[in-house]
Amino acid sequence: MGKLNSNIKTIFFDAGGVLFDTEISRNERIRKLLTAKGFDDILIENGLNKGEEFSKEYLRNGKWLTTWSDEETYWDQYYEAILKEITHDFSYSLKKQLLYHTHYAIHCKLFSEVRNLLDDLSRTYKLGVISNALPSMDWVFDTLDIRKYFDSIVISAFAGVSKPDEEIYKIALNSLNADAEECAFIDDKIKNVETADRLDFLGIHLDRKVANLNIVQQILNEISLQSQKCI
Repeated sequence: MGKLNSNIKTIFFDAGGVLFDTEISRNERIRKLLTAKGFDDILIENGLNKGEEFSKEYLRNGKWLTTWSDEETYWDQYYEAILKEITHDFSYSLKKQLLYHTHYAIHCKLFSEVRNLLDDLSRTYKLGVISNALPSMDWVFDTLDIRKYFDSIVISAFAGVSKPDEEIYKIALNSLNADAEECAFIDDKIKNVETADRLDFLGIHLDRKVANLNIVQQILNEISLQSQKCI
């Protein structure tokens, strides 16, 4: 955790893994649907491996997905790579079914403490998001009805840069005309918190194996108590 600052005015959150997440992985969602369709387990695993190979190669070529159209094209090719490994006689509708029924955005669920915490914090602080994500991440804030809590949502797909690059933090600061010294930043990846620390945010690493997001309120209370002792 970075240095304590008694003048925190703005709190930035990572999204996936901090505010919400899916209960089962993408591969498991795909596996479940294809199993229900009657495909062989071994062929399904081969297909999933082929999908991962496609994804790595696609991203290795430096392609940046900045719109839903870009993302839809990417997923269309990803699921086609999977299905071609399983059968050469797949239908267009099956590919679209995989896209629409296994997509991350429709499977996200809020962690249990998040809504009450956001409700409390939004009364006192400006709240923002800094997330490494595809364009469709933006949909999740509507489907989970939490957009109303945030004054700014910065997603790497639209920003053109991702954490831990310092530039995306600066974009988020500019979006709220905020000073890093007056901001906290919470992420479940330590390297992203370390960048925030270097920029003079109050960086908070969230390890959900040992704590939930209520740790933010605990730290803010600690800051308040220390500030009162100094008066």
